[in-house]
Amino acid sequence: MKNKTGIILLIIIGAIAVGISFYRYQILLEYYTWRLQKADNKYAENCEDDLTAIAPHVKNSMAQIYLKESILMPHFSRVTIGEALAATDNLYAERLFCNGLSSQSPQIIEASITNLDLMRSTACYDRIYKLRGKAKK
Repeated sequence: MKNKTGIILLIIIGAIAVGISFYRYQILLEYYTWRLQKADNKYAENCEDDLTAIAPHVKNSMAQIYLKESILMPHFSRVTIGEALAATDNLYAERLFCNGLSSQSPQIIEASITNLDLMRSTACYDRIYKLRGKAKK
């Protein structure tokens, strides 16, 4: 009986290890995002390198987090995620930021404008100009 219990325990531990290794980048992304939401600007600078390292593996998840309307996510956290995406895939990030300009959330629009400015992108300048005109009215 003890031998069967040991084998079952070994199978459970092996399954957990395989699951963690399969989802390690997603788990790391959730951890870094959580830390960004709880931290200040100083940690955001350190976290950008970590996010850039995992960005090729979780690019779509990072985009979903970036466009997610959350009052809990500070501006610098969203911008840090955007910078990590831009460092990994510039064209993908530029399209994401341009799509962010059509969001209903002012936080997402503000972060998209900031990220486009940091990239020195002129791809969506006309859309930013139209948003600026709406803000003046």
